[in-house]
Amino acid sequence: MTRASLKTRIAAACVATLIASGLVYGVWSAYGGPKSTVKVEALEGAEKDEPWRGQGNYAVDPVAGLRPTRSTVLRMPMVALDGSDVQEVVKHREANAFLREKPLPALEDAERVIVVGDSHLDGVVSTVDNLTTLLEDAATASNTPTVFLNAGCGFYSLWQSVLRACDSIHQSLAESTD
Repeated sequence: MTRASLKTRIAAACVATLIASGLVYGVWSAYGGPKSTVKVEALEGAEKDEPWRGQGNYAVDPVAGLRPTRSTVLRMPMVALDGSDVQEVVKHREANAFLREKPLPALEDAERVIVVGDSHLDGVVSTVDNLTTLLEDAATASNTPTVFLNAGCGFYSLWQSVLRACDSIHQSLAESTD
């Protein structure tokens, strides 16, 4: 009995891998393909951001490298691992890329708290269920006018969060002196 050469065994492994990949792709496609595709809708009159690595939900940013796209609504279907219980997560980003649905009040009308972080703060929940929305609603209910500005961004490192906080504070101060 002769042994197949190393090149023959590698070629056979490559062919088997390609066939298996094709079968997996066929089954995946038959069951509807991706279940968690993000749909990004730009708000009317919004400035166009340069997409980061071709992703519509992130934009190129000169300060932190990337940031969430401004003036958008993101819609993401979320499903259980078995494909059941499809729910839609809806995230709103306003003109400064803060995660919020309500317009920002005038600076003198409320204290502002800028909150930065990675995907844990940004969250894979709808804006209405996000930490900063809940904090702002609680502050409003207790007659403490406080606006929580969620500058969280998935993929951020600690350093990018610091850069984003400094830039957001600088922009806020510049707006208040205009």
